Amino acid sequence: MIFIKILAVLFAVAVLTKIILLAFRRNFLFQISEKFLQDRQRAMKIYGIGAAIVGLPVLLYIDIVEVAAVMLWTSLLIGLGLLSCGDLLSKYLEEIKQINLANLWWLLGIWGVWAIYVLLAVFSSA
Repeated sequence: MIFIKILAVLFAVAVLTKIILLAFRRNFLFQISEKFLQDRQRAMKIYGIGAAIVGLPVLLYIDIVEVAAVMLWTSLLIGLGLLSCGDLLSKYLEEIKQINLANLWWLLGIWGVWAIYVLLAVFSSA
């Protein structure tokens, strides 16, 4: 469980750092973000490795149904943040419509397997 606490501390520090940078060094934060996004393949590898490193202990030590509930809550918070961007979100949605779903099969597969796993966990314990 100590690893989960370490992950929680990393999360809290990352969030507070981002808030501080947004408040006091906004341009610096955007420069870092732009540089990070210049190489999308590298960024995806970093996120994928991070998801695997964080996901393994989460899936091993936390009940899958609880994880799914937290993911729903997090998704709603992200949605609130995106909605505050107004017209930018509408423009982004138009660009997303142009993406070939074949490029996202692996990601959609992960989410689909995850959803089935959650449903099995919920209804097999009922």
